[in-house]
Amino acid sequence: MAQIKAKRVGFVLDMAPMVDVAFLLLTFFMLTTQFRPPEPVEVMIPSSNSEIKIPESNVLVLTVSREGHIYLGVAEQGTREGIFDQFVKKRLQGMSEDKIADSLKRFKLTESFRVYPNELEEAVIAARLSNPKMRPIIRSDVEAEFKDVDLIMQMSAGVSEPHGGHRRGKKKRRKRLGFTLDMAPMVDVAFLLLTFFMLTTTFSKPSTMEITMPKKDVETKIAESNLLTYSILRGDSVFWSRGQSVPEYVPLYEVVEGKKLISNQIKAIVKEQRQEVINEISEDNLAVVLKFDKRSRYRNLVDMIDELNLMDMKRFSLSALSEEDKNRILNPQTSVEK
Repeated sequence: MAQIKAKRVGFVLDMAPMVDVAFLLLTFFMLTTQFRPPEPVEVMIPSSNSEIKIPESNVLVLTVSREGHIYLGVAEQGTREGIFDQFVKKRLQGMSEDKIADSLKRFKLTESFRVYPNELEEAVIAARLSNPKMRPIIRSDVEAEFKDVDLIMQMSAGVSEPHGGHRRGKKKRRKRLGFTLDMAPMVDVAFLLLTFFMLTTTFSKPSTMEITMPKKDVETKIAESNLLTYSILRGDSVFWSRGQSVPEYVPLYEVVEGKKLISNQIKAIVKEQRQEVINEISEDNLAVVLKFDKRSRYRNLVDMIDELNLMDMKRFSLSALSEEDKNRILNPQTSVEK
């Protein structure tokens, strides 16, 4: 006997609630989206192979422009208020309380501000007092001169810990007001947002290179025969020497497919001298010293450090090129006779 099949019942999907949710989401993003304010100065950052990402918070960004101007920036408004009280407010003496309060409001909305070299250390100390967990990060234009970046690095080495230990006491916390939030209507929106961000979000964060600055007045003795020196002059000129040998010229860059890359000669010299040290003392004790002329470019600094990291060089240091070093390069015979 034939079986009677149940008649299939069709269904209709009502899209009206979905349209309402879409308009609610559109309104939400229109009202809450904050556009990042324009930078006070345009900076072209050099590329690097470093995979270390910049932290989300507790970051003190020191920006150096092509002209050598220094800008200090923090993301947290609470830290900005502390910087204003300890650094900016001193420079507003003679102004009325209303004008000072108005200046504070505008300063809290400013992500970065310019500081002069003679004020840099005081500004950094004020930032560290406001937030002791603050980590300095240098963000410089590729054409910035090394002397401006070196000033920040030397200053950071001297301000490793913020002064004024009296600020380390417990802070009085504000009493939080309780509230009740009905989460039922938010469940659907949460899943919609989750799907939206899973399909559309692209994660992209700038990278940074870690540089461990030595403590002041601490010297590390290294055998002269284990010392490989690169002297970087203005105009991408490089001279290398080991120990007291006469400096020899080597090109800093070579063009590959339209891009300027560190020349293979520099890499070959490091590998060759490294192997010679291993053959002589049976240890990998080669140390590389990078000496930069004040007129050399920030890009030279980043590219050289990046290449040494790729070659897994653990021992290298940075230094400014002295007049005696320049004379030894430009007049090698005179230096040897002396």
